[in-house]
Amino acid sequence: MLYDAQCPLCTHLRHWLQRQRQLVPLDLVPAGSAEARRRFPELDPASTYEEITVVGDLGQVYRGTSAWIVCLWALAKYR
Repeated sequence: MLYDAQCPLCTHLRHWLQRQRQLVPLDLVPAGSAEARRRFPELDPASTYEEITVVGDLGQVYRGTSAWIVCLWALAKYR
């Protein structure tokens, strides 16, 4: 999951996701970071700041509401 590390709501939700029991591991990466650019060079960094973005294991890209559904699906309590 790519999130805006400068956004208080985004960082709060990142910490919340980290505290949940995950059935599918979530990698939480700051949008626009060197790690994000290295791992996802095909993504426009500006677009990842506009809304939550999730990249699946096979390269599928989810944004906004769809990305949140993917995150919740990864958690034991919300599946």
